[in-house]
Amino acid sequence: MLAGTVNQNGTFSMKVEKVGIDTVLSGIIAMVCDAQGSKPPLRKLTDKLAGIFVLVIIGISLITFIIWLISDPVDGLTYGILSMVTVLVIACPCALGLAMPTAITMGVGIGAEKGILIKNVATLENAVKITAVVLDKTGTVTEGKPDVRQIIWYQDDEYFKRIFSSMEKFSEHPLAGAVVKYLGYKEMEPITDFRNIAGGITAVVNGVRYYAGNRKLMEKNGISLELNLSATEEIPDDKTNIWFATMERVLAVATIEDVLRENVPDAVNKLKSMGMKIFMVTGDNQGAAGNVAEKINVDGYRANALPSDKIDFVKK
Repeated sequence: MLAGTVNQNGTFSMKVEKVGIDTVLSGIIAMVCDAQGSKPPLRKLTDKLAGIFVLVIIGISLITFIIWLISDPVDGLTYGILSMVTVLVIACPCALGLAMPTAITMGVGIGAEKGILIKNVATLENAVKITAVVLDKTGTVTEGKPDVRQIIWYQDDEYFKRIFSSMEKFSEHPLAGAVVKYLGYKEMEPITDFRNIAGGITAVVNGVRYYAGNRKLMEKNGISLELNLSATEEIPDDKTNIWFATMERVLAVATIEDVLRENVPDAVNKLKSMGMKIFMVTGDNQGAAGNVAEKINVDGYRANALPSDKIDFVKK
């Protein structure tokens, strides 16, 4: 459970593991505050220069005052003070000293309101060097409101349908909600040992372990995908497919489609016009990823990526 989670349906038992400053939300707030209070390299340089610059300007202003006193014994005091203050006001480095921290505080705050979290201010300064942008797919490029187009059942049984629905109710992924909505079951089977794993989910129901996830998850666990060739041929390659199976056989495949965000193609083209290369990395299958990548005109993409694969791609 994370801060801000809303239970919309049913009841549940919850064990609180972190409270107060240890929660994720508190961590985000602390990160934003740290970013607002941190100094970028440029500001450190201006502070250093300002320390020397101020001493020099004070010295020059005092010399100006003394020159006026010596050169004009009558009005030298008046003009000396005016000239001294003029030198101080004109040469004061307050523009950088005050404007920069104000701009940083405002920028980081507005970014947080827009959903952009800045880890530290040095990141802002380095942003001008960005040459590539890596996008996720579900909920970033797409609306994040997927709908099930069809479910092909290898074994059409109400019992398995309830299990599939019950497992997906435990998952937080947007695709899971689409499956639950499509199946429409309110009653749940007794789920035990539920786990989110790379590529999907797994759980035990009445002593039998079930899996729901992508094709890679099925292959990793040695689950045969060729039990029903006629059904397999009907599975569209350009959509997201969720496989539901036991350890021995596939029970169903749900085909899901998510709508592309209207402003994404324009945003990608604008970034490319700024000289950046745009990539997309997703855990979705090759066909679905390729279909979306073609629509938004990215420079490259990677499909079937686990979270660790996404990190490696960004590092590369």
